[in-house]
Amino acid sequence: MENNTYLITLTPAGNYYFGSERGFNEKSLTGKGFEKNYLVKGFKYPQQTTLLGLLRFELLKNANLLAPKHTTDNAKKLVGEKGGFDGTEKEYGIIKSISPVFLKLQSGNETTFVLPVGKLFQGGKELTIHEKEDIINGPGAVLSGYDSKQYLVDESEFVIPGKNGLESIFGKSQQIGIKKNYKGKTDDEAFFKQTFCYLRKNHKKQRYAFAFYASFNRKLKDGDLKNGIAYMGGDQSIFKLEVTPAEDNNTAETLYNKIDKQNNTFIANAVGQDNYKITLLSDARIERNLYKDAIIGITEVTNFRHIQTKQTTTRFAYVSEKNTDLIKSGKQELIARGSVFFVKGKYLQHFCKSLKESSPAYSTIGYNHFQISK
Repeated sequence: MENNTYLITLTPAGNYYFGSERGFNEKSLTGKGFEKNYLVKGFKYPQQTTLLGLLRFELLKNANLLAPKHTTDNAKKLVGEKGGFDGTEKEYGIIKSISPVFLKLQSGNETTFVLPVGKLFQGGKELTIHEKEDIINGPGAVLSGYDSKQYLVDESEFVIPGKNGLESIFGKSQQIGIKKNYKGKTDDEAFFKQTFCYLRKNHKKQRYAFAFYASFNRKLKDGDLKNGIAYMGGDQSIFKLEVTPAEDNNTAETLYNKIDKQNNTFIANAVGQDNYKITLLSDARIERNLYKDAIIGITEVTNFRHIQTKQTTTRFAYVSEKNTDLIKSGKQELIARGSVFFVKGKYLQHFCKSLKESSPAYSTIGYNHFQISK
């Protein structure tokens, strides 16, 4: 069977900025007017929709089918007919699916992958669950040793030796300034403070990078995707793009294929009253009625919107209020990567099936992925 899966590695050239809910000039939900913000902070990880958009852009660029040619039949066959993600199932041309984004050493193999282990740590210690007979409306659980004055963190990212112990792969950099208008003068609303992220090097001076798997309905041809420079994020941050066939990297059975097989083994052998830990490897869209299957959930939420474009859109940036082609969708809240649920064995199959199948459009582009452990 021909393997059409590729490992896409994206190494930041320096600081990067993935736009958050609040930007400097945010178009309103109705598309009428802009809101003025002065303090903005970017996300650590690119959204899955950003990765999908990057793939579609690179495919179109390399085929010389960027706007206004993006509405031609050849462009539709390559990247799909109806634009980007809008929350519904659709075809993306030759793109079948993409995996959740993860961290890895730029030149490392799968043993250097960094995946969430769960937001269960305080002060470097993993908290445990303690079951109780009556938690408001029935049996449930609490975290033993939990301190409400401290944040719960995911220790998976703290792998770099520092002066005060292990440091996170992610660093922060702030830019403060005053913008000038087109006449060279400052105005009263020109102050800004912007927080960027960067990826630290490890103790061997090796670079960390973002990566994800992309599966296609055919083998890529020469020139479909090229190694080189790519731009992502709200400020068009610079990344080194590397494309590697999974079969050439000894990862034809990708990391997530292996995790799915392990999950299926847990589900098949689940013991009714045993507790199973489900860690989200990506942000997830979860129906609220699914919470009843869990004895406890340790979760955070993250805001999510997708860009709504028209078929005839040719301007893909908020350059002025006159550009009404780009309107953000209504705000959603996804459960953030690293969130954890504990589920009894008798509910494990139902919980996992619902998590995986309740939002197929999201799963296709790398949301709603998880790992089971005990």
